Amino acid sequence: MKQMNNMLFTAALLSLSLNSVFGQTAKKDTTLNRTVVVEKEYNPDIMDASKVNVLPKVKEPSITKKAIEYNLSLLPFTSLDYVMQPITQSLDQAKAKAGYARLGYGNNGNVDAKFSYLFNLSKRDNLGVSASLDGMNGTLKLPKIFETTYQGKDWKSRYYKTKLDVDYQHIFDKSIFDVAVNMGTDNFNYYQLNQTGLISSMPTDKQHHSKWSLHAGIKSNDKNLPLQFLAETNFLSFKQSYPDELTERIWRTKGDVYGMINEQQRVGIKAEMNNVFYTSEDYKNYSSVELNPYYAFSNESWKVRLGAHVDFSFGKGKSIQAAPDLEAQYLFSKSYVAYMKIGGGRELNDFRRLESLNPYIYFQPFNDSYNQLDAILGLKANVGEGFWFDVFSGYSVVTDDLCFFNLNSNASGIAKPYAETADTKHFYVGSNLKYSKGIADLSLKGTYYSWKDSNAAFMLMKPKFDLQFNADIKVLPQLTIDAGYWYISRNNVETYSYSKLDPINDLSLGATYSLFRGVSIFARIDNLLNQTYQYNYSYLAQGINFLGGLSFQF
Repeated sequence: MKQMNNMLFTAALLSLSLNSVFGQTAKKDTTLNRTVVVEKEYNPDIMDASKVNVLPKVKEPSITKKAIEYNLSLLPFTSLDYVMQPITQSLDQAKAKAGYARLGYGNNGNVDAKFSYLFNLSKRDNLGVSASLDGMNGTLKLPKIFETTYQGKDWKSRYYKTKLDVDYQHIFDKSIFDVAVNMGTDNFNYYQLNQTGLISSMPTDKQHHSKWSLHAGIKSNDKNLPLQFLAETNFLSFKQSYPDELTERIWRTKGDVYGMINEQQRVGIKAEMNNVFYTSEDYKNYSSVELNPYYAFSNESWKVRLGAHVDFSFGKGKSIQAAPDLEAQYLFSKSYVAYMKIGGGRELNDFRRLESLNPYIYFQPFNDSYNQLDAILGLKANVGEGFWFDVFSGYSVVTDDLCFFNLNSNASGIAKPYAETADTKHFYVGSNLKYSKGIADLSLKGTYYSWKDSNAAFMLMKPKFDLQFNADIKVLPQLTIDAGYWYISRNNVETYSYSKLDPINDLSLGATYSLFRGVSIFARIDNLLNQTYQYNYSYLAQGINFLGGLSFQF
């Protein structure tokens, strides 16, 4: 009953906000593509949906891993999770082809297949379709972990991901409406812990994650309206098949309503409600409501935001939590920006987040993580001649931060890393350098982290130093060479049964060659140094591996 009241309360809040907008009259605007200035680009909450009517002018996609956050981990194979993009960096969006396809294959059964097409049904209607398959199926070596004694033995590893995204957008005179559906599966296997002969009965080592999402949203498209708005509702489902079927369903409603005081000032409120339901008695259904009132000011030199996060939880964890939402940016000397941001807020530890952090995790109930303080101070500038830099330092305090540090060594007989929630604090300092001019596009980013209680067991997977380098060089009009290097060192944990993990040490090299208009051939070699390291605790990444194939625009 309480959940129903919470749902009705937030729905009523959004309804009243939208009614106040549509109840006003405004001068009709026949422009179809007017842009509404909001704090963040409107991003539908549908998982992995392609963005309709968006085909950015960037380089040909290469086989790269996604960026690692301090508590983020990767799948044990190269994965491409973004929407297809045009081949040439200089290709104008208006001239970009509507269709894209590619197919690549490599050692260890690495496969990468993608398809995307944008149907311009009319000046007001667009339909986007995207599908993908990527993964691997090969023999890897087992790492040294304290529960086992078979380091270096062969393990037949398998991990495949499939996705299908369909979205539709219609442009009204005063608003834009969109709907989307997403479906996906993850099929993979664990390695077994019963090789010592201590476990007699074995469950399956296979795992199957099935996911689907529905989305519907609307946002204002007329600056003459007295209030600007966006609202969306989403239904997300996630099911784990083994050992016992476990399903999580989330009804997520989001909204943002704001009004302009004048050309430089506005005031508004964002709201998000999550109603989470489970099929297992081990998990309790719960609801959360997150409110973010704010005031924003901007002119040619200053950008200021004053707000707060006030979050409520019903049925799980702390009932009321709060965090600041402050931001200031100052532009001086035409190209230098000094900035400060103090933020925070709730991070749902739902099944999708657990899978993104470590797909092999032993699923269990967790409190939601809450960033009580995320403060950053920095200076960035474009100093000319294609050079850009950003230097920064920050401090973060997280309640119930997810930490991976152990293996499930009970009678399940298969390797499932455990996670715990712990309060963490860390200071960080770093810089980000970029150079882009002519045939060269270079970037170098380094961040050093200092953790409180850095020797504690739950710091095992936290980084100490993160260095990333990328270079794209167009050596010929048809040929682009790209190189990358990642180095991530871990904390030196010296507690019971734990030891420091080997650093991530990944050198990669790739190339793209345009055979003729609309057709390119690409190749990528990853982990050229053939190093052993773990993105997911107790699961080694692939050694040296390669993938190559063809891409098409049509």
